[in-house]
Amino acid sequence: MVSTVWHGRTVAALEAAGVSVNKLFKVQEGRPNVLDMLINNQIAMVINIPSGKMARADEVRIRTTALYRNVPVMTTLAGARAAANGISELKKNGYGVRPLQSYHPPAAAAVRQSGEKTPGSRLA
Repeated sequence: MVSTVWHGRTVAALEAAGVSVNKLFKVQEGRPNVLDMLINNQIAMVINIPSGKMARADEVRIRTTALYRNVPVMTTLAGARAAANGISELKKNGYGVRPLQSYHPPAAAAVRQSGEKTPGSRLA
């Protein structure tokens, strides 16, 4: 699997900044393009932030192909940033399951001591 592939203005901006990139054709530009790579299971995640009418048509095809291939798609910069941060944290810390009360122990203890019924408690 290729680590990162780019197309369009993103390639020019990254190359201008001195970053080595793997160029990918836009759907309308030729092959191989993102659809080919999705079909061949060469892409694990898509970040596609479209602009313009032609990009919108490509976006629908990319999203549909990614959906059928179970590949996550981010269509906003905020979504892409959140996904990157989440992946980074998972790599760093892993994940686990904890009860909700462990996030707010003093509040949970106060409710238990008061004997107050909580919204999720059963009626006596």
